[in-house]
Amino acid sequence: RLPEQQKLVFILVKTEGCSYEEAAAVLQVSVKAVEGLMHRAKENLRIQLRKTL
Repeated sequence: RLPEQQKLVFILVKTEGCSYEEAAAVLQVSVKAVEGLMHRAKENLRIQLRKTL
């Protein structure tokens, strides 16, 4: 399970097709914040997948 902000960024970018700029505008954060959240979301998902495989 991802923290809420990471989940929102991941869904906006990967599922909804938003750019980092668009996701930043929706969440009212900086593009740098979106980049960091996306990086952490991917890392957390990698860890979770390794535990299940």
